[in-house]
Amino acid sequence: MGGAQFSTFYLIQELQKYPKIEIQLLLPRNGQFSRLCEHNLIPFFIYKSQPMLSSSISLFQDSIRIPNPFAWINNLIRILYNSKSIRNIFKHNNNIIILSKGLYSHFVTTIANRKLSHKLIWHLQDLISSRFGGLLLKLLNFLAKVGPNFIICDGKSIFDSLNTHNQSKANVILNGVQTDLFQRTEKLRKYGREEFNIPQDAYVIGHVGRFTPWKGQLKLVEAFIDYSNQNRQAILLLVGAPIFDSDFYFNEIKKRISNYGLKDKIILTGFRSDLDKMFSTMDLFVYPSLEKDTSPLALLSALSSGIPVAVSSTESLDEIIQKFIGIPIFNPSHKSEIITAFNQFETEQIRDEIGQIIYKNFNKHFNMKIHTQYMTDVLYSI
Repeated sequence: MGGAQFSTFYLIQELQKYPKIEIQLLLPRNGQFSRLCEHNLIPFFIYKSQPMLSSSISLFQDSIRIPNPFAWINNLIRILYNSKSIRNIFKHNNNIIILSKGLYSHFVTTIANRKLSHKLIWHLQDLISSRFGGLLLKLLNFLAKVGPNFIICDGKSIFDSLNTHNQSKANVILNGVQTDLFQRTEKLRKYGREEFNIPQDAYVIGHVGRFTPWKGQLKLVEAFIDYSNQNRQAILLLVGAPIFDSDFYFNEIKKRISNYGLKDKIILTGFRSDLDKMFSTMDLFVYPSLEKDTSPLALLSALSSGIPVAVSSTESLDEIIQKFIGIPIFNPSHKSEIITAFNQFETEQIRDEIGQIIYKNFNKHFNMKIHTQYMTDVLYSI
């Protein structure tokens, strides 16, 4: 599961508290998401679908991408197939609001809802790049003009990528997280460090996110390699897995760690759902994203826990970071700036002071109840 899946899950949990809203979640296949829904008594339906392929081929750790024409043709066929499956569901329901999440879901639901009277809302959580002459962005804007009745963007950069007509029916709603969901405790800190054989007095720098080149984990590792020479008590804890991507980038990071003999200093946990334990284990959370990244759930989750945070200077993160004080911003391409952020939080007193300020500010601006209120305002207006 990625951020879009978890944000969907959190939203549904809140919407279940509204007696006038009846929810039906449509999922393409069984998996971790469906098991999570079963455990939490969330109604869902598995429709017949075909998975999509990546529309481009990544080269040199994602520094170059070239179109994959086979995937484009294949995906078009699968979009038509999936839209037919969902259209049959739409036809057997009256007066529904469709909230689509995920780029291909927007294409599928737009085609499936043609000539039907249902209301369609796109929740755009992907910033479409201008690669390939902006072809995909032009296609998105065309479908956005004829498809959805309303568009929710989870970042200003996504809103700005829409043309003027589509912006007139769009709004920015940043993601939210329950403030008590990832609370840090001394008990969880102790258990987490025991699990990974980390000394209780070690300085643990951490990150949570799926392993993909633009998330910047390699930049974090490179900076830590230098920093570990000046602070022998430091540990780097990387939480996540290469979901939705190949293992190439992940294996490159493991190779780099092995070459420097830092397997005991740089810990790769794999995918974890117990983020309260992971944040409790850490002393500092670093988010080194290299590209535009709109209201990322991993960053918001860390902020909600009250852990001190350092963030890359990626423009799209400003709309979150500007709500807080005491959060250093660094250029992820400059190792010295990342190391400076490491140095800034070596003292426990400073970490405690900044962490308390972060927690209070998060509750004011990014509480899940605030996010849900904005979302329901759109639902009721539609």
